[in-house]
Amino acid sequence: MKKILLSMGGGVVVGLMVGTLITQMGWLNGITDSALIYHMALAWGIVGLWMGVVLTAGEGHEDEEDIQPV
Repeated sequence: MKKILLSMGGGVVVGLMVGTLITQMGWLNGITDSALIYHMALAWGIVGLWMGVVLTAGEGHEDEEDIQPV
């Protein structure tokens, strides 16, 4: 469970960093609508969260095989 939360947190951080970077570039190019910038950053945060979940789910299956039924 700790690994899932850690991966989700990492995914959100990376997603928000990428989203912020892209929105800053957009802002420099003339996108001044703060709601649009906010939604783009939020979208990248969600993408990061999803990536974190997918990466963790992929790792989780290996752990399940190690557990032997009694």
